[in-house]
Amino acid sequence: MVKEGLTLSCNPMIEVAAVRQPGAQRTLMRRRGFTLIELLVVIAIIAILASILFPVFAQAREKARQTTCLNNLKNIGTAAMMYVQDYDETYPGGPGVGSLSYPGPQGTWTNFPNLPGGANQVPFSIGARLQPYVKNTQIFADPNDPTGDRFAAGRWDARFMRISYWWHSGISQGWSQPNYPAGTLSNTGVPYTMAAIPRPAELMMVQDNWAAYHSSGANGQARWNICFADGHVKFAKYLDAWLATNARPWTWNLFNPNKPLSVEQPCVPNCVAAAATVN
Repeated sequence: MVKEGLTLSCNPMIEVAAVRQPGAQRTLMRRRGFTLIELLVVIAIIAILASILFPVFAQAREKARQTTCLNNLKNIGTAAMMYVQDYDETYPGGPGVGSLSYPGPQGTWTNFPNLPGGANQVPFSIGARLQPYVKNTQIFADPNDPTGDRFAAGRWDARFMRISYWWHSGISQGWSQPNYPAGTLSNTGVPYTMAAIPRPAELMMVQDNWAAYHSSGANGQARWNICFADGHVKFAKYLDAWLATNARPWTWNLFNPNKPLSVEQPCVPNCVAAAATVN
């Protein structure tokens, strides 16, 4: 039954409007926005999540750099082992040879001075000796020192020459100081052969320049990437900074490549005594 006064239409939309409009007026609810308190709560939650996630992302990026660095060193170690096999099992070296230098954008593999107008450093470069054995010379660039001048301190200009990784000069120049820290360093200028190094798996050959690249660098936590003289690589502990001078294995190996000790264990009772057992 239809009330008097209502006009029906054959159009259903008009009919609905006609039925709904009479009577009490509808109150339309407006859409409500965020209050200040709600916005502050959201901002606080975002800040908490950021404080949790950002360090995780930073750690992930650093782990990626550390892995890339380890791969670089493995490739350098492989190149060094190929060189050794081609040169009567003798490590690359000679008088004055001992840095893993490589050319900057204004240098070439046949001529790169350390400074503008300086002498050509190719004759003294380990990098130049290994370059024929590598497919990608970017392996000489540490991802934590991509421009190769982090430790230049005015000694070289990265436009011409770069050094990212540390190479063991003692292997390349025949160092020996059997009573270290006493005595004096002997430098024959003649690189060691593999046969002259009884424990090549203990002797660092090429590595990071700094133990805080991929770790905190703190006591008990300091680590760095090392490629050892047999070509294998490891993210190894660094101990020397917290040991007595005569108990520092990394430093002992630096001066005595022919009697290497484990770089991850203190010398007991001292390095001279410990090295006496090396055959």
